[in-house]
Amino acid sequence: LLINLDPANETTSNIFDIDIRSLITLDDASSNLHLGPNSSFIYCFNFLNENFSWLQSQLNSFPHVNYYLIDTPGQIELFTTCPSFKAIITKLTHHNEMNIHLTCVNLIESINICDMSKYIFSCMSVLNAMINLELPQVNLISKSDMIKELKKENEFPFDLEFFKNPNNEIRL
Repeated sequence: LLINLDPANETTSNIFDIDIRSLITLDDASSNLHLGPNSSFIYCFNFLNENFSWLQSQLNSFPHVNYYLIDTPGQIELFTTCPSFKAIITKLTHHNEMNIHLTCVNLIESINICDMSKYIFSCMSVLNAMINLELPQVNLISKSDMIKELKKENEFPFDLEFFKNPNNEIRL
């Protein structure tokens, strides 16, 4: 089941089985309430949390689904500091009737593993999200096609094999 929980998603095709944009969009929040982008995201998740029954009824209309793929906004602040987003995750995972088990998949852009400070920031951000959301996590390097170019520019401090082994030590 494909679920879109990104109110700013610009996908125009109907690939999602459940789409938050049928409840609220980022444009609705920003234009009607005169909010900036970050405040609009927070408003949208506050609205979804207050109207969780909408999401629950949508999920209940697909009773025999075993797997859900949920697209969310990429703003790390939602995963680390937004109480409504956490409340939605908690309702999904702790609602006995739904019996949903979630895993968070974090996409870390390859450009963020090229610089030691960005790499450490990325690691700390995903750790913060894991602790806040209380979900198991899988961290993936995205845009890995850029790694060859970054290596040519000598901006890549580690071989890609380094990131495959979580027990590697960073020596400065």
